[in-house]
Parts: sequence; C-alpha cells; structure tokens
Amino acid sequence: MDAASVIAAYRAAFTARGAKMVRLRRLSGLGNARVAQTSTPVATVVTGLAEEGLIGNMREGERMALLIVADVVAATVEPVPPAEPEEEGDPEPVPVPVAWPAPILRGDELILADGSVLKVESVDMETRSMAGEAIAYQLRVSG
Repeated sequence: MDAASVIAAYRAAFTARGAKMVRLRRLSGLGNARVAQTSTPVATVVTGLAEEGLIGNMREGERMALLIVADVVAATVEPVPPAEPEEEGDPEPVPVPVAWPAPILRGDELILADGSVLKVESVDMETRSMAGEAIAYQLRVSG
C-alpha cells in the first residue's frame, strides 16, 4: 500500500467517524502586540480518552485529535483585511492568502465550530507515518 492509498483510507475513516471542520490558530508576538494567524477549515477527528488511556503524561480532560498532514499543508491563513491605501488614489491592497506555517506546534490551537478552543499540548507525527512519510498528526489537546 502506498502513501496515497493510506491517505485515502484515512479520509474514508474520517468521514465514517464524523470528522468535524476546525480552524488552526497560532498566536505570535508578545503582550498586546500578539497576532493570531487562523487557517482555513481542516477536517479533524477529536476523541476523548477512556480512563485506561490516562497513562504517562496524559491528564483527565485531555483528548486526542487527528489531522491529515496533507490537509494541513494545503490549508491557508485567512487573509487579514488590508490596511487603508497609503495615499488617496492608490489602489486598495488585496489580501493574499498564504500557506499555513506547518507543522503544527505545541501551543497552537484548534478552534471548533462552536467556538471552543483546544490547545495543542503535544504533537506526534511518527505514530501515523509510513516509510518515513507523515500521514497524520496525532495531537494531545486540552480545553
């Protein structure tokens, strides 16, 4: 089975498990100058952990989230509304979407459809890989 077949199988499994669309958010900067980069929607499966899943560094209230790496790479940062033209008569600047700054990092956030936020506590790209190619992010999230 090649990576493309595995990704197709993951997509089918995501659909069967009722994948939800989330937005990734990354905050950068300090204090009041923090800027949020928010992605276009990305499919994810978020699961709770049973008591027996609470091992190692896992804590009550944490969950696991799976996102397909190719979907994250294809996501773009939603364009920020442009500033006003510098001088009268200048054309309005057009916002240009840019690629999401993959990979997902600890501290990034998943914004669910209801507005609730899950903070990424850890990122695992090895567990769900094939022949050295990461297929899916396995995230430990809280919130």
